[in-house]
Amino acid sequence: MLQQDLTTGNITSKLWMFALPLMLGNVMQQFYNLADTWIVGRYIGSDAMAAVGIKGTAEATTISWYISGVGLMIYYHICYPS
Repeated sequence: MLQQDLTTGNITSKLWMFALPLMLGNVMQQFYNLADTWIVGRYIGSDAMAAVGIKGTAEATTISWYISGVGLMIYYHICYPS
């Protein structure tokens, strides 16, 4: 397995490799929220938009916690194989 030492070498490239999956996950979440808002606004009505706004914050928090946890597990298995 590939082992990475994040304390030595070029910090810029290592930081980008660490942050890129998190940024891509956030972009995908924004696309999901955009589609959800468009569908609700177009087909259900403006009263339902409040529910979408409240749901978006709770959902983003939950998904970011999940992504962080999965990312840490993957990193641990890559850097510290059994």
